[in-house]
Amino acid sequence: MVAQVLGIDISPDRIHAIRTGQVDLAGAQHAALTGALRADGFRLTTAPAAVRHADAVVVCVPTPIDQHRLPDLGPLRAACASVVRHARAGCSACPIAPSRSPTS
Repeated sequence: MVAQVLGIDISPDRIHAIRTGQVDLAGAQHAALTGALRADGFRLTTAPAAVRHADAVVVCVPTPIDQHRLPDLGPLRAACASVVRHARAGCSACPIAPSRSPTS
């Protein structure tokens, strides 16, 4: 059985950027994204309720840092809260903070 992958982002612009390959990735990652976008088991959506079909969820959102190098966990908390609201019983979730970048 091939795994089904669902990408959810609240930003339609981000979904469009991913679909068109206009994302900040290294060469090999662009090739992997292109392959995933062509695969039958890969979907993108802006609908958080789609997580109700998932067996497992990896929450991956930016965590900007401020001038004191403290992370803003607001986006991660909001994404996790959305997963909790929409996930079905038995779903496993793994929140991660993939990036830290200074805020302006």
